[in-house]
Amino acid sequence: MRSYAWILLATSAIVGAQPAFDPRSCPGQTLKYFESLGKRFARIRGSRRMPTCNPPDIKLPVAPTPLPEPEGNLLVSHVSLGRGTQNYTCADSAETTKPVAIGALASLHNVTCMAATAPDSIALLPGSALEQDSAEQRPLGLLAAGEHFFVGSTPRFNVGNEKDFFGSIECKKEASSPAPAGAPSGQRGQGHGAVAWLKLSDNGVNDGFQEVYRIHTAGGSPPPTCAGMPPSFEVQYAALYYFLN
Repeated sequence: MRSYAWILLATSAIVGAQPAFDPRSCPGQTLKYFESLGKRFARIRGSRRMPTCNPPDIKLPVAPTPLPEPEGNLLVSHVSLGRGTQNYTCADSAETTKPVAIGALASLHNVTCMAATAPDSIALLPGSALEQDSAEQRPLGLLAAGEHFFVGSTPRFNVGNEKDFFGSIECKKEASSPAPAGAPSGQRGQGHGAVAWLKLSDNGVNDGFQEVYRIHTAGGSPPPTCAGMPPSFEVQYAALYYFLN
């Protein structure tokens, strides 16, 4: 178990990169995120009990239409912020043709301790990360610690790096739930909605994880039809991924 020192690390990269950094100058979702962190700081300073980073104590957020509970005695062991693109194709540009999802590509960033100690703030993190102009940037200064991609039609997560490897898993979808009303629809509020929350389970290929929940999604949904769209395109998104074992 670790202390709340992660909060200092989470903000020091931003402040260090911009000496005159003022959260009030941030876009809407990022401002909400920093305001939530500020309130968390105030509660910590006023408490004699310091929060600790204990992943098994992390509670899964409840989807608007609740997703199935974890199997057996599975507990959260890691939480990542995913930032990247949802990918789609269009057979043609007719208004009657709908985009087809073909996968996703995202960098993963370790936010486990934030999920354990500041669940209210972490719920705002995907919306804040989405406000960056490029998925290749480090969301709020967070270092990349893994990747999410597809092997054919199978989603795969490699979580960690050569120094700190947490696990990997290839998944199949068990259930989905529409993102809540008011979820960030896209960058700067311009988009077609947040992708669904998901429960994923391993398909027999895993190392350290057995289930994954995609929670607190931001952006990622395609337009309703292929009118005016190219044969293939990407939609920026962010989400939290809860890995269970």
